[in-house]
Amino acid sequence: MQKSSPIKKRILQVIDLKNITKYEFYKKSGITRGILDQNNGISEENIARFLECMPDVNANWLLTGEGPTFTDLSTPIKGSKNIIQSGGGGNNAQIIQGKNKVINRESEINELQTMKQQDFFLEKENELLKREIELLKREIELLKREKK
Repeated sequence: MQKSSPIKKRILQVIDLKNITKYEFYKKSGITRGILDQNNGISEENIARFLECMPDVNANWLLTGEGPTFTDLSTPIKGSKNIIQSGGGGNNAQIIQGKNKVINRESEINELQTMKQQDFFLEKENELLKREIELLKREIELLKREKK
């Protein structure tokens, strides 16, 4: 059985970061419902539809996993209380934290996005571990019953 495509995983990550449902995504993009849940690759046509639907997503990141997730640094990320503004180019991007502190380094913005991605994967891993604990508890109960 083929594993799910890394591109599909990144698409699901963007959907989660933007805090939209799969249903909303399918409706907005025109991609056939259920495609992202299939354990196979993704067509060029569907990649193009995704990028057309989400123009702020970095195509290089989508295809390779390298670089920032978003090309538009003002893209809202789920759970973020910061305001991100991008200026005319390169290092003009700023994160305004509250109204007091301004950070002017692009590398810090990329680090923030990386941390958001890591948080996403840690949350998913935590969910899987909780499920595994529940299964192990059930198995222990079954073994105790068999022993009696």
